Amino acid sequence: MVNPRPPPRRSEFPRQIPADSLLEASESELALCNFNALRLNALKLAPTPTNAAGLHRMWIPCSHAIKRKHLAEVLNELAKDDHPQLWKDARQARLLQDFKLIPKAGSRFTCTAYDTASKLSLVKLNAFGSHIQIARFKVRFSLLR
Repeated sequence: MVNPRPPPRRSEFPRQIPADSLLEASESELALCNFNALRLNALKLAPTPTNAAGLHRMWIPCSHAIKRKHLAEVLNELAKDDHPQLWKDARQARLLQDFKLIPKAGSRFTCTAYDTASKLSLVKLNAFGSHIQIARFKVRFSLLR
């Protein structure tokens, strides 16, 4: 009896890679010893600093859409321009962070602004040819104490 071939390993995706223009700008600032501008370029890739009370958990139940997908594939899909303007604005302002895939369930992420989190509640997104909806945003009562 012939053993079936194991499924191929998922390719490892690199961390966020800066655009070439940002690298070129950083190189020129380094050559000029302009360390303040170099620091600002480095911070463009950093997440929004927020204390733990300011992080609001969000949930996208989409087990069918993310089946056999890697986090980088899902993030690329969520970064496309065919989403509602509210989603694109929150993404551009770097208010959405810490995305995690939960197998056979969906995707979890945090939003660093309460107003944005409540507006994103029940927003419909497009991913992998289907519509997915962000779950209703609920304030955790432990944060209200």
